[in-house]
Amino acid sequence: MAEAENKFAHVDKAVFALASALDSTLRVQSQIFAFEDLDEDYLNNWLQKEKDPVLGTVIAQLLGLREIQPEGEADAG
Repeated sequence: MAEAENKFAHVDKAVFALASALDSTLRVQSQIFAFEDLDEDYLNNWLQKEKDPVLGTVIAQLLGLREIQPEGEADAG
């Protein structure tokens, strides 16, 4: 059974390596943009209509929706 699970480990590694590279680039590059409230409303509306998962991910990153809050932070405030 373990051999069957490891048969495609190299494929998993390639997918996660590429996803990691794209994610880190997206997170860093999104920091150069700053939007006004009206711009963010526009992006939110676009995000609700967007069907392309890549564009959806980019828009969500620009809006800060992909950031993970540390445990307990949501309860504070």
